[in-house]
Amino acid sequence: MAVASFKSAKSVVQLSESPVFHFQYSSISDAVTNLARTSAERLERRQGLQKLFLEHFEMKPIIDWQTDGVSLFREHSKCLKDLQFVYKANTVIRGNKPIGIGYPLLFVNLADFANRWSLPFEVEIVGKETDYVSLAAEKFKELCQREEFQERLNINTADASFGCPRILVADQQNQEFGEHHAAQTWEKSVFCRTKSDEWRTADLW
Repeated sequence: MAVASFKSAKSVVQLSESPVFHFQYSSISDAVTNLARTSAERLERRQGLQKLFLEHFEMKPIIDWQTDGVSLFREHSKCLKDLQFVYKANTVIRGNKPIGIGYPLLFVNLADFANRWSLPFEVEIVGKETDYVSLAAEKFKELCQREEFQERLNINTADASFGCPRILVADQQNQEFGEHHAAQTWEKSVFCRTKSDEWRTADLW
């Protein structure tokens, strides 16, 4: 009905603005499910989206990244696989534990501080057997080695949970990375990689 009554729409998003657009959760679920069914298809879709992002992103000599962890809560979904305990901020009720049930997500965002936005470039569900910090280090390494970024200075700003010895060890195990130094400033961890494969600290503040 929306298609027939809203012929000026040129995308699904515009179509959803129609007063007669029928919203239902099953439609969203079907769209996400059919987007990619195999690992190869998911990788192809992800790379396609990243290519689209970069077409509209000004590639500067310095690339800013932001790494953070987010909890996706699914406390009432008993049938989902691999649910785990995740951090949940709870300072309202005294004595409550900051724990929920769901999935931890790792975000590595492409940042544009001048225009005040942060675009999710890599998003990964962290499995039960996966080390959160090591995965973050590996993702940043992969991004730095991509053709689009390897000749630029990549600066990764992460929260304090990533400023620990484990991420230093994880990066030092990658011999091709060269030297790696971490700086803690205002509870932020800053990791920099130059195009010469040498790590250094960044004075961002």
